[in-house]
Amino acid sequence: MSHRFWAFWGPRQESAEACARRMACMLEAFVAVHSVLSRWNKMAWTRKAADTPFCAMPPRIDELTKIFEKGKYYTDKRPRKPIEDLGFSVSAWNGHDDDCGVQLTVGAGKYTDSTSEPNSVQMELRRACAGNADFISAPIMKKMTHAVVEAWQPNWAALKNNDYTGATTDFRGFPLRPWGGWITYLSPPLAQQLAPAADIISSPLPMAGSSSSQPRSPPTSPTRRMSPPLIEFKPI
Repeated sequence: MSHRFWAFWGPRQESAEACARRMACMLEAFVAVHSVLSRWNKMAWTRKAADTPFCAMPPRIDELTKIFEKGKYYTDKRPRKPIEDLGFSVSAWNGHDDDCGVQLTVGAGKYTDSTSEPNSVQMELRRACAGNADFISAPIMKKMTHAVVEAWQPNWAALKNNDYTGATTDFRGFPLRPWGGWITYLSPPLAQQLAPAADIISSPLPMAGSSSSQPRSPPTSPTRRMSPPLIEFKPI
């Protein structure tokens, strides 16, 4: 895997059903993004099990609710008890062993105070090449980001690859939050605090439920603020 996508948000107590509804929204939106994201299999130790569908498509809320319930955290000691504030964790992959392979992990419903942003959507994608040129491209990756943002309403999101040379840690060596990438989404509170550099193409996202906007020309002034929320494209 070469490209990695992250979306993070703060503590948000949600039931398995609420998480299932968000997951269904994302998976349904993925279908319209690209065929590579239109079906998902279970993460498993054997090939036979890994070829089993993660869920029905179109998604069913009742099925996804059970999947999230199975992804609940429990104590190690018996009798094992659910750790409610750690929420749920579920994983899937898109069944592609080729250059279009994608792994997906969602951690949601967490409201622990052990970290400022315990919830996340994480995706691992292959290195860009001729075999996935119609998939790993700025327009498709922007639509993928938009699908995640509409479903989960994260604080921020970023897509970067192994060639990205921007800073990902602060002066103390701790991870930047948010950090930048080839594509970076900023929620309204964050977008109001930051101004894109002159070489960044930035565009405000439309309201949830509408179609994705197109990138526009880079701002002429590095101090110009864009209307939030925001997606930024880091030149390749």
